[in-house]
Amino acid sequence: MALSVALAKYKVTTLVVEKRFEPTPINESRAIVWTPKGIEFLEWIGLLDAFRQRASTRTFHQFRTNGKPTLTLDFRMAHSKFGHSLNMPQYFSEFLFEQEAEKHPEFITIKRGFEFKSLAQTNDGIIVTCRDLRDNSSIEFTSDLVAGCDGAKSNVREAFAIELVWSDYGTYSAVADIETNIPTESPDVSWIELDPNPLWIV
Repeated sequence: MALSVALAKYKVTTLVVEKRFEPTPINESRAIVWTPKGIEFLEWIGLLDAFRQRASTRTFHQFRTNGKPTLTLDFRMAHSKFGHSLNMPQYFSEFLFEQEAEKHPEFITIKRGFEFKSLAQTNDGIIVTCRDLRDNSSIEFTSDLVAGCDGAKSNVREAFAIELVWSDYGTYSAVADIETNIPTESPDVSWIELDPNPLWIV
């Protein structure tokens, strides 16, 4: 969504093909932080005010173990005029970008409920084949350029046989994003607790 909105500023026509029928659920942990350079992008795209209305502002992100700080990221040290982060559920980022995209129907088309299956390079461009999740039928799109924005488990990457290089730390983790109001904690700090011995509740 962000890429399509950016390209619309240059009058480039884009088609966004998305598997989900709706934005990421509001209670699902995904991309929740906009760092200073990302905030610069939001300002350039013209959406900073809309994002600020939905976000919490933090100057520091502090990692702790057993409540003791181990690393503090001070965004005032970033090479940016924005010395803070914006924290918000990914749902709102997707919602606001989609809302902006809908303002430019001459440049942006959004098709939800389509799953990427394959692609092929031809003399006329790139043919992308998708599955319509409504009726399981196949549909093809032709484009001059394809950008795969589908994360670590990328079907687009696999279609190109591009190897994913990564490391396994040999452990499992659980993440919970909780907005709290603790009198002893500064509202200017995002606190990330790294607990080596968590209490697992199944």
